[in-house]
Amino acid sequence: MIKEKLSGKYSVTLHDIEMHTIVHSEKSCAEATLNYRDEVDWNAYAKFLRVEFKRTIKFEPQAFFTITVSYYVDHELKDADALKNIDAQVLKDEICSDLSYYLKEKEGFLARISQLIANLTSGFGGVPVILPPVLPSQKDLH
Repeated sequence: MIKEKLSGKYSVTLHDIEMHTIVHSEKSCAEATLNYRDEVDWNAYAKFLRVEFKRTIKFEPQAFFTITVSYYVDHELKDADALKNIDAQVLKDEICSDLSYYLKEKEGFLARISQLIANLTSGFGGVPVILPPVLPSQKDLH
């Protein structure tokens, strides 16, 4: 239903990269485990649908660093305000059921996010953190 309202044209933008060093104690470093979390968000605008992907990695307990990298895909609409009367739950269900399409996974953008994280973590002689270049499942998002 929503795909029918898209023109097929889209643009992709690296939205944000943040890396923060965490001052830590030796005890917190010894017990720290690396975790990552993926988030997907979307907004319908008059001329496009924006779908954003954000990956955050951090240690628990808090140690070493945190990194957040995000990008978004703007899908052009065939007609202005084409999504204005679409129920929010319908929009959510359709986007979550086909994240690969809405985030253009086959174009390699998620792999680029993983590569950016690896580059940041290995930039000063550290071991690169390599995360899977795959999208979260629908159940992982909700």
